[in-house]
Amino acid sequence: MKRSLRLAGLGTLCAALAMAWQPPAGAGHWEGVIKGASKDVAITVDLAVDQKGGWVGDMGMPAQGAGDIPLSGITVQGDAVHFRMFDAANSPVFDGKLAAGGATMSGQLTGSGESTAFELKRTGEAVIQAPRASTPLSSDFVGTWEGLLGSGESRLRLQLKLAVGADGNGAGTLMSVGNGSPQIPITTVTQKENRLEFEVRAIGGSYSGVLAGARGEISGNWTQAGVTTPLVFYRIQK
Repeated sequence: MKRSLRLAGLGTLCAALAMAWQPPAGAGHWEGVIKGASKDVAITVDLAVDQKGGWVGDMGMPAQGAGDIPLSGITVQGDAVHFRMFDAANSPVFDGKLAAGGATMSGQLTGSGESTAFELKRTGEAVIQAPRASTPLSSDFVGTWEGLLGSGESRLRLQLKLAVGADGNGAGTLMSVGNGSPQIPITTVTQKENRLEFEVRAIGGSYSGVLAGARGEISGNWTQAGVTTPLVFYRIQK
């Protein structure tokens, strides 16, 4: 009997603690849209507080096959929520207001000199997937590379910057030159002998190529939205 009472008391305490705890305002998994002139764009946003008390988050655009887009500069002050896609000076910025007891968020997305509305609804707890760890990167790959993706008028000039991060592992950015694209952080960089692979979750793309040291080029394939396209990067700067 006493054991049953103790267990019942423990259950009551746990239930009370669970009811008393509330996630910080703004935290959670959010689903909604960016309002477009002709068509809305569906997005997901995950915001959470890490073990050090700082905000972390990511964003997805399901129809575009993009997920785990890193968010930076996240602040929540009262009902005001602010965050930026990527960690670049010219990347899009979200400024929103919480309403309905923190169940909805709406505001303005600003980028490239333009502004449009967004609307989000909290649907659950935040789910933030940690990326695979990068590996050390040799000096053969470190530097700035450029390549042309596609053909004809739709061809894109891509610039790839690879470096050794503060943790000693590979890091980098990818951008489309000449169209105002931000430098998009590479999620994971791995090297095995002369093969380089990297993943850019923000745009749902990945690359695998082999270094031809004598020619200063990396020859391989870019995969995005289920389509694989040949892509050769040429070194332009060490």
